[in-house]
Amino acid sequence: MDTPTPPRMTSDVKSNRPIPLLHPAALQVALGYALAALAWIALSDYVLDLLAPPRAMGALQSLKGGIFVLLTSLLLYRLVYRHLPGRNEAQTWPRQRLWRPILFYLAFATALSALAFNIYRAAEQGIDEAVARDLDAIAQLKTDQIARWLNERQSDARAIGLNPLFITAIEDWQHTPADAKARARLNGALRAYRNALGYRELHLLDSTGQRVLFTTAATAPTAAELAIETRGLTQNQPTLTDFHYRGQDSQRHIALALSFPILDSEERPLAILYLEIAPERELYPTLLQWPTPSRSAETLLVSQDGQQIVYLSDTRLAPDMALRLRTSVDDDRLLAAQLIRSATKPLRALDYRHVPVIGVGRNIPGTSWLLITKIDSDEAFSRLTLVGKLTALILAALLLGTAFAGILYWRGLMARQRADQEQHRLQQEALREHYALLAKYANDIIYLADAQGRLVEGNDRALAAYGRTREEFLALTLPQLRADSTRAELPALLERLWREHHLIYETVHQHRDGTPFPVEVSTRALNIEGQRFLHAVVRDISERKAAEARIDFLAGHDALTGLPNRSLLADRAHLVLDLAHRSASPVALIYLDLDRFQAINDSLGHNLGDQLLQEVARRLQSQIRAADTLARLGGDEFALLLPDTGADGAAHIAGKLQQALATPIALDGHTLRISVSQGISLYPLDAETYSDLVRNADAALLAAKNAGRNGYRFYEAAMNARIADQLALEMDLREALENNALHLHFQPQFTLNEARLVGAEVLLRWNHPVHGPISPARFIPVAEETGLILPLGAWVLRQACQQWRIWHEAGLNPPPLAVNLSAAQFQASGLPEEVAAVLAETGMPATSLELELTETIVAEDAERAETTMHRLADLGIHLSIDDFGTGYSSLAYLRRFPLHKLKIDQSFVRELANAGGSDVIVIAIIQLGKALGLTVIAEGVETPAQRDFLHQQGCDEVQGYLFGRPIPADQFTALLGTPAPAPAANRLSS
Repeated sequence: MDTPTPPRMTSDVKSNRPIPLLHPAALQVALGYALAALAWIALSDYVLDLLAPPRAMGALQSLKGGIFVLLTSLLLYRLVYRHLPGRNEAQTWPRQRLWRPILFYLAFATALSALAFNIYRAAEQGIDEAVARDLDAIAQLKTDQIARWLNERQSDARAIGLNPLFITAIEDWQHTPADAKARARLNGALRAYRNALGYRELHLLDSTGQRVLFTTAATAPTAAELAIETRGLTQNQPTLTDFHYRGQDSQRHIALALSFPILDSEERPLAILYLEIAPERELYPTLLQWPTPSRSAETLLVSQDGQQIVYLSDTRLAPDMALRLRTSVDDDRLLAAQLIRSATKPLRALDYRHVPVIGVGRNIPGTSWLLITKIDSDEAFSRLTLVGKLTALILAALLLGTAFAGILYWRGLMARQRADQEQHRLQQEALREHYALLAKYANDIIYLADAQGRLVEGNDRALAAYGRTREEFLALTLPQLRADSTRAELPALLERLWREHHLIYETVHQHRDGTPFPVEVSTRALNIEGQRFLHAVVRDISERKAAEARIDFLAGHDALTGLPNRSLLADRAHLVLDLAHRSASPVALIYLDLDRFQAINDSLGHNLGDQLLQEVARRLQSQIRAADTLARLGGDEFALLLPDTGADGAAHIAGKLQQALATPIALDGHTLRISVSQGISLYPLDAETYSDLVRNADAALLAAKNAGRNGYRFYEAAMNARIADQLALEMDLREALENNALHLHFQPQFTLNEARLVGAEVLLRWNHPVHGPISPARFIPVAEETGLILPLGAWVLRQACQQWRIWHEAGLNPPPLAVNLSAAQFQASGLPEEVAAVLAETGMPATSLELELTETIVAEDAERAETTMHRLADLGIHLSIDDFGTGYSSLAYLRRFPLHKLKIDQSFVRELANAGGSDVIVIAIIQLGKALGLTVIAEGVETPAQRDFLHQQGCDEVQGYLFGRPIPADQFTALLGTPAPAPAANRLSS
């Protein structure tokens, strides 16, 4: 057996000779180390001076020292190892193999050092650019956020201020300011908007901005406290106030507000909406948030106030300084002062703490605000030091790793593999935890099912939606989640899902009790460890479906009554007519219009009018068949489509509808009597198309109205001609009113005892340029029907008062003038104010004006009539009841009215000579007037016998053809300048 060869000893060891001071091996090591050190120092210093920036010199010197120690350590190890005593030759590294990796290593180290220098130098330049770029991006982001926030606030103001319902509520309250319901609606609307949109308070001011009308605040502020500037308000454009303090002491806070003018339908100002914003809740958090970790970065909002810069928001580094922190505009050392003059590029300056910073400015569009993003210079360039240290560490690690790459390669590879696996596991666990939290608290239903349709997981929302415990839910299958009507479609959907991997569809699921609910399902096929799973996100779309159904319903139905609208009626009519054509059956179309509804709506308010329309719709609906269609066309107009109905059936239905509305309707303490006029057209007798049926039914309706209302008429061919004539008359009357082509006549009124001129009744006349004189009995009903009666009545009143002033200024002594008021005029709001304005404009004394009212006008709403009449009487105006005896009125109310005269209707005066009992009625009216202390005047006196009878019964005044016909103003002027006719007593004696 071979024995191991003992290690060979060197001669120096075997001989115990002393080692000389200058040992060759030691000298070689020392000289090699010295040469390498000198070469490194000289080369590295030269490279540093040539390439390294001064700021980076300290860090690079440290890096250079670390590399020097590493390289020299390797060289020293090589030299010492080479001259170790007793070293086995087999362990000797071949020279050609040793110096080659050393040279490669030195070249690699030099290249890495040069690369490190360049990285460091580029890092310094890059940090400047990165900081500026980051600040600029954050400034742009914050500017966009604030701009969007301002736009949202302005959109809120427009949405509220342009809301027709809100404007109508304001107009209703302004018309009846004492109405508690109207005030409550406005207060409720303001509170609802405040709560829904998150404003601190909402206020409603008058159109001048001088008075707060409504507020959501516990204590109403004054207009001065709100700091509103009405001069800046423009139509449909919100105006932003600047930041300001509101409140006192502990209630003092910073406020920001929007003002928005609210206009009525004629673009007249109604009010000013004032939305008070809480910046500490909405704006300041946006400014205080910084998207990246930083100890000194902050966002400021400033504006210039004269020679000062006002800091509008709190800062991260100086809290509670909003509006209190101010600096000078002229201090050029400060960043804000430089940016306020030119916010175009990043700047280096001092901030309000006089700390060096880098900052960027952005102007907020539409405001005087400047947004500043800044960061301390020390923090910004601390990244440069970090880069240097990281570069040195990385370079040292690379050099060290390269030196021992051969030894540690496999070990390092395995370590990296293990690290990658662990990192992947941690990422997967974090992802699973994140998904579990997301699914657990999601608003949507989320569940997981296997390929057989068994549920294996579900979130809390799924358990709540299906009404199951977790155990019950996991025991279900996919078909059991669905409503019975949709289970059959599931297999096809699953087959498609496995093929396409992702599906989105709508279906119907069911609750535990079987109640169905619509859902939108987004499902995806997953492969987890070789097994197929179905992952589904299910959204309950019940509210969306209900909204869509409501929209579909409103597209064909009236929102107030729920009846079909004009569009749906037309669709059904075409179907009915097609069916009638094929079966040769009749069809009837009835147009209905409520009589005097406009007067009720104007006098009692739109809310009561709406309730009345709903009750009318209910009553009408109760009288028709299921196959019939009752529609509301708009306003107080309805239409009834009757399939398989001829003339007799239509007449029967029309009678039932009138009878259904004959019973008085009690609403909100009012007892209302309403009647209906109806026009009927028949298929195929009157028309064969729906449009012709509509036109003919409308013509018949107009005929029913002209016949006295509260009735029905069948269409006749001549009706269209009458309608055309009436339309032409309406157009001509409107043109005559606009062109001042009407004129007044005056019929004198005399006392019976003295035959003294004591007044004149003002009568309207129209001389048509083509048809000649047109009777008021013909054009007045047209004016009432079309709404022209209001401007026509106002024109008559103003012209009469102006004519009285002309007579008075001419030196004549004009008598009082009696002007007739229509029902629409009397029931319109603001009549006393309108009359007072005309009297003030013309200079006519109120005692010289007499307003004539009919019994019907005052009896419709006696309470309201009494209030209006007292307001007119308080002005000094005389009031009289015209055509007395032809209407109906309560004597109790008559006694309470501030009346001056009773006018006996000419129909009674005309029948005095006949044996019809008119003399008894006339005597009773005269005695009633005397008992009430009223002047009694008779109209239509045309014969001496009528005059004598009235004189014997004690009638005070008369008018009629016997005493004088209605004459134009110029002829009446002549009457004022002539002696009065002989007294009635003289005539009687003669």
